[in-house]
Amino acid sequence: MKFKVSFQARIAGVLIALLLIVVGAVFLAVKVATGDAVRTQAQAQLEVGSRVFERLIDLRGKRLRDAVQLLSADFGFRDAVASADSSTIRSVLLNHGKRINASDMFLLGMDGVVIASTETQVPEGSRFIYDQALRGAKRSGQSVLIVPGGGTPHLLVESTVLAPLPIGRVVMGFTIDSDIAEELRSLSGLEVSFLTVENGQSGDLISTQPPAMHAGLVELMRSSSEGQMLLTEQSNLNFLSQTLMLAKSDNGGDGQVIALLQSPLDKAYQAFAPLDEKIFWISMAALLASLIGTLALARSVSLPVRALATAAKRIGDGDYETPVTMARSDELGMLADAINTMQHGIAVREGQLAHNALHDNLTGLPNRALVMERLGSSIAADRPVALLYMGIENLKTISESSNAEGVDQLLRQVGQRLQSNSRAGDTVARLSANEFLLLLDNTASDGAVG
Repeated sequence: MKFKVSFQARIAGVLIALLLIVVGAVFLAVKVATGDAVRTQAQAQLEVGSRVFERLIDLRGKRLRDAVQLLSADFGFRDAVASADSSTIRSVLLNHGKRINASDMFLLGMDGVVIASTETQVPEGSRFIYDQALRGAKRSGQSVLIVPGGGTPHLLVESTVLAPLPIGRVVMGFTIDSDIAEELRSLSGLEVSFLTVENGQSGDLISTQPPAMHAGLVELMRSSSEGQMLLTEQSNLNFLSQTLMLAKSDNGGDGQVIALLQSPLDKAYQAFAPLDEKIFWISMAALLASLIGTLALARSVSLPVRALATAAKRIGDGDYETPVTMARSDELGMLADAINTMQHGIAVREGQLAHNALHDNLTGLPNRALVMERLGSSIAADRPVALLYMGIENLKTISESSNAEGVDQLLRQVGQRLQSNSRAGDTVARLSANEFLLLLDNTASDGAVG
């Protein structure tokens, strides 16, 4: 089935489609610009936050180092170290370590051999696994060493025991727990997560994110490249995430401490939500106003076109009397004037054609067809009628002795004389070049000559 679509509907449809495209493009451009602004802001926040994070870790390490140095300078602690009794040293390490909330305490010889340890996994007499790493950190000016241990990340801080010559190295470890992560989040403005990887196995995730996200965070931290910023989604929330490698074993092991910093994007998007809503309603209002204007424009164009089409159909049906009335000065008004002019010209030409079909072109008198039609009408009406036939003799001789214009003038004068002397109801017709016929209506043969 073929549907008929009006001109007005086509104009309105095209304009409405264009308006929808423009409004949609503007709204989409605003959304894209908003998204770019949010991501740029999040990237800047993440860059600043990562520097703040590293600075906070360093400051915390310095505070812990100062606490350990204060402990190593304690007279009683030095006496216990000088006694070389491992049980006494272990007791002193536990006592002093609790004061500064240390989780692991060790006393090393200057050669890196463990003299006393509070951890059974680090036996006395063995070489401390992080001895070279501690020496390297000290040479590079680092205040703290981050290492994996027991499935959780630790901060290792070292201080030399002097009596007055160096007699040992005290090393204390501090577990990075959720309290430290929360403190780092409050100071950096980022979501913070820590993960250790030992022997290919992931440790416990320390994170400021809710537990529902932990499985996805572990996968993200183990698969992401260091320092790369990624747009990620956890539990239907969007983040700009960056992975930092805080520790990587250089002694042949595969121990790692990974930190994940995340800048929330949804909160930033929410800040733009009122703007998006305003732009949406402004776009809808503009679209509605444009639709009304479009329909009015389509109507203002289609109605005159429809009137012109009706006029053209009327002219095609033979009505040349009704003019096209359109009070417009634009192109449609000019077209209406042209149609009126054309209509008048057609009427004049058709009238002329109709006249020429029944009249003689030279004299303007009725021709044979018209006089025969009138004769038939009189006979049909049973009215008396008389016919007088007249001819011009020697017309050929007159034509040869005179020019064509003179002969035409003669014929016209003959016609005029005959018509001027006939009655109102009579018909004077020219049958051929030199033949005329008078049809006297309502006249009997006796009254035809008199």
